[in-house]
Amino acid sequence: MNIYEILITELNKIIGFLEVSDKSVFELIKDNDRFGIGITINNLYNNNYEEYKNHLCSSGLALGFSYFESYTYDVFQKILKLKPELNNHKITLKYVIENSVNLFDKAIEDYLRSVGFTEVIKCLEKELKFFENGEYDALMFVYNIRNCIMHNSGNADVRLNQKYNVGEKIKLSSGDVNEYGLMARKIAKSIWEKYQKWEFLIG
Repeated sequence: MNIYEILITELNKIIGFLEVSDKSVFELIKDNDRFGIGITINNLYNNNYEEYKNHLCSSGLALGFSYFESYTYDVFQKILKLKPELNNHKITLKYVIENSVNLFDKAIEDYLRSVGFTEVIKCLEKELKFFENGEYDALMFVYNIRNCIMHNSGNADVRLNQKYNVGEKIKLSSGDVNEYGLMARKIAKSIWEKYQKWEFLIG
């Protein structure tokens, strides 16, 4: 499988998070204490199905976006190998001496480790021109949701003020995650199609 097919395979597995977020599943397992620690599923979520659902949907979104993010880095790595002048990694003479055997690949790997998702997306867009109207802003909104889930205890910050108040708990449904997932699939497909054409012209 190519990297696009691998991404789609991984995104498909997120459906599992959405399936088990259903209320019927919660009702089925809410009294479980599978590991014998004296805490049931119901206890964990304060006897609140909405809290249970939000935890699973938030987890699904965070994982799914991580798959998408990794995919963009993989595409960017391919571009850097064919167009190394895009690599902004600053290297010293010492670095060259220490990595003389695999300097080209090492410089790419180190650059990718140092660059953030926003910069990767902008570099990809500059080379491939894959975004349609509004898609960049929509993608960055989901990126910021993921960041707030991972780094702000699931509370919104000012970057999400178009939908949430600052400090408000982010609440996601299976429908929300599915909508964001469909957007990611569309953008990922466009990136891959544009990359293949780009590779043909550059290679």
